[in-house]
Amino acid sequence: MKIFLLLCLCFLIASSSGVFLKLASMYEFLSFQYFFYFGMTILVMGIYAVLWQKVLKLIPLNKAYLYKSSGIGISLMYAYIIFDENITIYNILGCTMIIAGIMILSYNRRQVK
Repeated sequence: MKIFLLLCLCFLIASSSGVFLKLASMYEFLSFQYFFYFGMTILVMGIYAVLWQKVLKLIPLNKAYLYKSSGIGISLMYAYIIFDENITIYNILGCTMIIAGIMILSYNRRQVK
């Protein structure tokens, strides 16, 4: 359970980098706000890199990357909550397919072992 929570934290942090990049794009190039949000992106990605290395020490790379695609759902959540973007049925279907794929691959891996 601890590993799963660490994975979720990694994906939450990695997805937040996209939020900071979008916020940076809303300001004039080379303005203070632009540099602030761009700097936050670099900081967040640095934190993510350290956490990702910790995750890889705990679980195999193939298993960690299997769950990495679940970050798409977190990105959709950020888009809706922070930027008030519309979530279409196609977005929901896409996330559902990704989650179904993760479940199928996880199930197959358990069967093989």
